[in-house]
Amino acid sequence: MLNEPLFAGTDWYVAGGWRFGKLTPLLEYFHDQREKSLATSGSDNGFTAVLRWDIVQNIALKAQITRANADDPPYWVTLEPGNAKKVNIYGFGADFVF
Repeated sequence: MLNEPLFAGTDWYVAGGWRFGKLTPLLEYFHDQREKSLATSGSDNGFTAVLRWDIVQNIALKAQITRANADDPPYWVTLEPGNAKKVNIYGFGADFVF
């Protein structure tokens, strides 16, 4: 066990978006394949949709929704072991430049 890497795997994503005035929508697909290591192994993938709104020149608000398919439920800390349901992740934030 001590000769196992801390993390091993293959991660990739593809994303695309377009700016429409003060709004920038973005779509992303991601895939994560974790291999045998000291971290949990398994895979997950999913889609993310982001909407960014530039309020003023140096402040933007962002809302994000991610729909992930987790093949390794302990990685997502679910209460039902062996459950491979989809996971919804919601996020909201602000970007600003000093």
